[in-house]
Amino acid sequence: MRNKPIFQVRKPLIILMCLLVLTVVAGITVSCGKTGENIISVSDVRPAVVPVDVSLSDREMEVGICTVHEITVTGGEKITLRSSDDSVAAVDAEGKITGIGVGECDITARNEFGKTATCHVTVKKSVFLTIDDGPLGCCSSILRVLRLNDVKATFFVVKTNNFDMVKIIHKEGHCIGLHTYSHNLNVCYASEYSYYAGLEKLKQLVEEKTGERPDIIRFPGGTNNTVMNWQGMRRLVSGLDDLGYRVFDWTISSGDAAKERISSQQATGNVLRGFRGNVNIILMHDWEPTPKALGVIIPYLREKGYTFDTLDHYAEHSFRAKTWYERSQGDKVIPCTAIVLNPSEMTLSPSASQRLIAKMEPETSTDYLRFVSDDVSIATVTLEGVITGVRPGTTKIRAIASSGEESVCYVTVA
Repeated sequence: MRNKPIFQVRKPLIILMCLLVLTVVAGITVSCGKTGENIISVSDVRPAVVPVDVSLSDREMEVGICTVHEITVTGGEKITLRSSDDSVAAVDAEGKITGIGVGECDITARNEFGKTATCHVTVKKSVFLTIDDGPLGCCSSILRVLRLNDVKATFFVVKTNNFDMVKIIHKEGHCIGLHTYSHNLNVCYASEYSYYAGLEKLKQLVEEKTGERPDIIRFPGGTNNTVMNWQGMRRLVSGLDDLGYRVFDWTISSGDAAKERISSQQATGNVLRGFRGNVNIILMHDWEPTPKALGVIIPYLREKGYTFDTLDHYAEHSFRAKTWYERSQGDKVIPCTAIVLNPSEMTLSPSASQRLIAKMEPETSTDYLRFVSDDVSIATVTLEGVITGVRPGTTKIRAIASSGEESVCYVTVA
């Protein structure tokens, strides 16, 4: 019994000492958690936040009344933009500055660190130069005058033999608008569908030349043209609006579209006598009087406190479209109640085509129509309602009014 191993004798003592050590360590840990004044844990270490400066893409800007221009802001995650005078220019959260009234103000950007940057904005009276019916033979001369005067214009183009000039117009920073594929008003306005078909062809040509989809439109003869009836014109404007286009007429005409040709002096006088108010849209054409007239008009208007801009910067959705509605029938919406198709059934061979005629009731409806094929692998349909057979089979061609009314033509391709 005297010779028992030592570890058997000391085991309880070792266990007691271990428990004592654990208790002391736990106490120290608790104590550190309570005081925390001199001990910093790794999880409490945070990188210092370094304030960043805010900057603007422009420190000075000249804009016209009723125009919108963007300013780019960088520096910080929470940036506010404010105008020192909203009656002169307003600014939104995206940096879009809108000219309101003649004068000067500051647009200030402030980030979350209190850092600021300022753009000084001068707002002047606006002029929009618009050139219709080109590009024709005078286009190069017009571009030369605009270049010499550092002015941009809006060109409402048609399909011409000189159409390659559209690429040059776009490259020089001018705005391209759509006029019509054919300026023959009897062709353009033969039906609402004829207008859409011509517009689509012209849009594709402009996209091929510029790489951009134009969304500015001017009707040949304007919204008050004498060829399309007012019901059809209202439907065209409504449909174009839904498709994302903006329609523009004008406030002043140079008179160069008259049957009797006028001189550049006469065109200049017609423009300068017609100026009213702070926003003016000038109608001119790609014809002989225009280059010389522009050489006089531009410096004269600059001296009178006007600035020149393009219609893609116009602040409103469109010019005179709503006014035209009010003149024709007010803002009253007349939905389509029925669509009559002629024929309601047709049989085609592959590659053969036939026109589907659709009439809305009542005739005064403000709706517009679109055609849709249920299966384009069997038969296709154009904006004008021309159906073309593709392969044997049956499908439906639907005429759909913008208010939802629908009618069906049953098509068999054999």
